[in-house]
Amino acid sequence: MGKRRSKVSRKPSVGKHTRERIVAGAVEVFGKLGYANARVEDILLAADVSRPTFYKAFESKDEVFEELSDRHHRDIRERILRSIEGVSDPAAQLEATTDAFMRWRAELGPIGRVLDVEARIPGSSIAHHRAKTLGEMSDLFAERTRVAGRGKVDAVLYYGLIAALERVADLLLSKHPVSEAAVQRAKQVALRIVSGSLAAPGEPLPPLPGPPERSHVLKLT
Repeated sequence: MGKRRSKVSRKPSVGKHTRERIVAGAVEVFGKLGYANARVEDILLAADVSRPTFYKAFESKDEVFEELSDRHHRDIRERILRSIEGVSDPAAQLEATTDAFMRWRAELGPIGRVLDVEARIPGSSIAHHRAKTLGEMSDLFAERTRVAGRGKVDAVLYYGLIAALERVADLLLSKHPVSEAAVQRAKQVALRIVSGSLAAPGEPLPPLPGPPERSHVLKLT
């Protein structure tokens, strides 16, 4: 038997400009309607393309959604790597990583928020993108710990730290537009959690975040 060709390789191709029009239309539709309620017909209308043209580029709305998810998660990975480029001090790298993550979450538009929700659903079609990103962030934390000479650490700790970063972002960066004060508050809280978890005995920590102004106090439910 010969090699089985991928589905994508068998499909006629469309120009990059047309493909990006479809992607842009999908951004609008998924951001407005969510994943479950969006239809291919909605994307055709938003992108102003015909059904045959759409199916030359993508097999289904699921494949377009996968494309958007890949770009979404690739964006945070690239931001984090850029944030630590040329930074050698492990503590400064942790601060830069935390800042990059919180600003990424603060800048999520409607489509980013839809992707974020769907990626957290176990077994969803894009959950693997989030899993890959979490794994890479965990590896990055582990590398920073190794470089700082702190020995081996249970990998579960790193996943716990990432979960904490996500929860802090959920609590403080859920309202849109997001203020710079909210970003700084999220960064300070998250940095204290991360640094405190990875610090060596006797190592100085970032100051404990002070209480916010009364107008910023959250009621946790």
